[in-house]
Amino acid sequence: MVALGAQGGGDPRKLDAEGEKWVAATLKKMSLDDKVGQLLVSSFGSEYLSTDSPEYDARHAFAEAWDDTKFKDAFAIWNRSRFAPLNRRELGEIAFVLADSGDELAARAAESLRAWNDTEAEAVLAELRVRQGRTADAVPHVLQAFKGYQSDPWPDSTTMGRLFDVAIFVARSNPTVATQVYEVLERPFAAMQWDDARKYTRVWVGSSIAPCGPAMLHALADLEPYPHWRENVLRARAQCYSRRGLAELASDANRDWKEFQSMSPVPLVH
Repeated sequence: MVALGAQGGGDPRKLDAEGEKWVAATLKKMSLDDKVGQLLVSSFGSEYLSTDSPEYDARHAFAEAWDDTKFKDAFAIWNRSRFAPLNRRELGEIAFVLADSGDELAARAAESLRAWNDTEAEAVLAELRVRQGRTADAVPHVLQAFKGYQSDPWPDSTTMGRLFDVAIFVARSNPTVATQVYEVLERPFAAMQWDDARKYTRVWVGSSIAPCGPAMLHALADLEPYPHWRENVLRARAQCYSRRGLAELASDANRDWKEFQSMSPVPLVH
């Protein structure tokens, strides 16, 4: 077996016996997606890493920070060593933490990622533009990412989950944008991923169109009869149904709101 990368001149190098065993064991554990992603190695000149390597430690620390959703820490770890991604998953994670930090290098990473997943690349670009304060530029990326997610179940779940906060943010920029985001969120995503988050986000995007208006009421109705047991949802539900004179719904919503309040801890200091 030959290493996928080559240092300097590009001549492939044979792995030692330990490397051969590591590759064989790793390939058995990898998904097809990650095996395809290994092709990235050749373009970055990477090769097998020993567990004694400082780069191995950096990758391990980065992975731990990512798993703990400590994206600022993950960015700092990567920025110190700037290790090359060894697979498609690692590329996506690096792209996202760059975007989360507003680093324009995320755009280049997203374009590399696009070869494997266009939807995830769009989500990364949406995050980047919002972090850079370029809300208008983020909007088409938000819409494209959500549209892609309706038929593609394979984008990274963490990256797509962060897109809901971005969607609420850009929807607040103006009612026209809010309407576009609201409409794209009407259709469930592939394999019903993030369905509760999709419905929750539609409530607040609908509020940006018109507080307690038809869009918001429709989004609230989609939560019935078991609404999200969250303070902001239960309060909005009670207020909107009462304001619109929906007596039966308002009665249920006010009952739930009072029950939630009765179960909430009383602050020690007012």
